[in-house]
Amino acid sequence: MKTIYLVRHGQTYLNYFYRIQGWSDAPLTKKGEKDVFYTANKLKDIRFDMAISSDLKRAIDSRNIILSQNRFAKDTKTVENPLFREEFFGYWDGLDGNEVLRKISGDAKLDTFKKIIGYGMTMAEIRQKLKEMDPSHLCENEEEMRQRIYKAFVWLQKYDNVNNILLIGHGFLTQLIAQMFNKGTCNTDEIPDNSTLTILKIINDQVQLVSYGEKL
Repeated sequence: MKTIYLVRHGQTYLNYFYRIQGWSDAPLTKKGEKDVFYTANKLKDIRFDMAISSDLKRAIDSRNIILSQNRFAKDTKTVENPLFREEFFGYWDGLDGNEVLRKISGDAKLDTFKKIIGYGMTMAEIRQKLKEMDPSHLCENEEEMRQRIYKAFVWLQKYDNVNNILLIGHGFLTQLIAQMFNKGTCNTDEIPDNSTLTILKIINDQVQLVSYGEKL
């Protein structure tokens, strides 16, 4: 059995200014660093066999903060894997989030994901709209993200002697991972806050969501 402790990275300056942040990157804010340190202290007594992040600096920095407080960090293998990157927003990456959402919501002029979902669109439909309206059409839709996540978990399960895994994730990535492996035990409607904890277990090659977006 594997237990995955999936922590969303700390707040960045792009998060703070409500910019679309996918593969673009920004440093952690002071609050972001403080919140990750707080989470780190809650996890300091867990012996992680492996600590994984994407190759984006905000994820690597968050991972390193958590390991800096961990009692067993010297024995923890660290790995960066781009399969665990945030959703790729293509043309929209780095732009003002409210303005982008007003564009894709048409005449409704809705400026948050929550409002658009409340209006009746699913996240899959929002992602498809973002892709269609991206002049480059490089923005990931939901099927592309799901395929990437499946590849990431196939890669992860190749590590036979790894039981406790720290995985630093991203907001939309974490939400979709949770939705893919949720057996109805958790409400995954909201994107998890920065520095919150989501737990998954892998038992007999089956991934199960245990908890989602927990503030420690």
